Amino acid sequence: SSSATPSTTTATTEATVLGGLTKNDVTLLFGNIEDICEENDKLLWDLERRFENWNSCSTIGDIFVKNLGNFQLYGNYNAGYSDAAEIFNKRKKAPEFSSFVEAQQLLLADQSNLDFLSLLIMPIQRIPRYRMLLSECLKYTEIEHPDFQPLKAAVARVETIADAANESIRARESIVKMKAVEKKLVGLNMELFSPGRVFIREGTLIKICRK
Repeated sequence: SSSATPSTTTATTEATVLGGLTKNDVTLLFGNIEDICEENDKLLWDLERRFENWNSCSTIGDIFVKNLGNFQLYGNYNAGYSDAAEIFNKRKKAPEFSSFVEAQQLLLADQSNLDFLSLLIMPIQRIPRYRMLLSECLKYTEIEHPDFQPLKAAVARVETIADAANESIRARESIVKMKAVEKKLVGLNMELFSPGRVFIREGTLIKICRK
């Protein structure tokens, strides 16, 4: 029926859609991985076209500069990884989800022997690997080569993205820690978290009285 009631809509939203997970669980677990895959497909396509007509003066730095513009997507994924790990640990013993995870690992058995959680962390490792790869390429590229300046620009760009991704992780961790501290403070009539406020340290406070 096209005239669904609000309760029906809510039930549909919370219905399991994958391996016993709700739609919200799936969003938290996989984040924006589809967007990341799409951007990597574009990068791969450009590199393959370049390698088809490769010569001693060919370049790859310009391809990375062109494609790295949308790689801030990794920062969003990185920031949400703690949520993904939490969802996984909460659901991993549920029979339906456990069967789903086992099925996926069997499908990938000929490509990787990593477990499900290790596969989820792979996108987080991608930007540091690009940084290392491009830095090595720049190291062995002569200054006079057409690819030197593009590679130099690509290294600078990927370092900026890596720094931003790390900052997003730190910001997320700070929020989580402040929320945890907030729950411990009985009778607190305010929220600890506010824009610009960061978690610095948690420890035992000892009051020393003068004799």
